[in-house]
Amino acid sequence: MITKRELKQCRFLRFEIAAIETEINDLRNSGAAASVAVFAGKGAGQVAKPTESAAVKVLRLTEKLERKRHKLLDLLERVEAAIEGLEDRERVVLREYYINGRSWYKVCKITHYSRSSVYNINMSAIAKLIKSLKSEHF
Repeated sequence: MITKRELKQCRFLRFEIAAIETEINDLRNSGAAASVAVFAGKGAGQVAKPTESAAVKVLRLTEKLERKRHKLLDLLERVEAAIEGLEDRERVVLREYYINGRSWYKVCKITHYSRSSVYNINMSAIAKLIKSLKSEHF
């Protein structure tokens, strides 16, 4: 099940995913991963050089970041798919605020609805969204 708080966090998922992708690229470009091949050829019981153990750490961190990236992308895709199932006006309000990160003021200007209308649309859309995601065993 998704909560309103988690939905609010979706505003920052794209930024977090981009930051993770940048960090992964930086780790891959650091050159430390290249010494992993040297480490893999060592026999049992041999002591690894500091650069080799650093390369292993870089590889593990890269794998951890990849798993986190995939988890965040999956969450974003499920939320966006659930939003697609809503009515047009609900879809626009939720997407603009929670996914695109616009302020409520800008959502009102984009939709040409009053503040109270946007609030009511938001509340009913969230209830539908939570119900939809709950039925998917989110």
